Amino acid sequence: MDRESLLKMINNPESILKADKKTLKQRIEQQRLTADEYAEAAIDTGKSKGREFVVDILNGSLGSLIFDVIETGDELGQNISDMKKSLVVASYVQKSDDHDKALQCIVDLITDPYGLTWLL
Repeated sequence: MDRESLLKMINNPESILKADKKTLKQRIEQQRLTADEYAEAAIDTGKSKGREFVVDILNGSLGSLIFDVIETGDELGQNISDMKKSLVVASYVQKSDDHDKALQCIVDLITDPYGLTWLL
């Protein structure tokens, strides 16, 4: 941590506790995916649905084939939603790691007998 951020924490401790309060659903909906991530979800859906299409054609079950075609969009939407959820969870884990690191810096600052002297 640099000097400016430490001084800000000392002078304004309530700023540390302020957080943008959002529900998990809001965070998932606001999560944006890159074109590569969309492509990955589409490829995964295409692979799984492609197998089902081939099996339905080989078995001659036209009803199942039509149902699988209709269901493809829902599965793609679910894959995209799952990808967004995993990205939100990954960001939570990263923030947790960052908080652990910041708390360790604060502990080191407080327990170091010379830690606060450089601020003066």
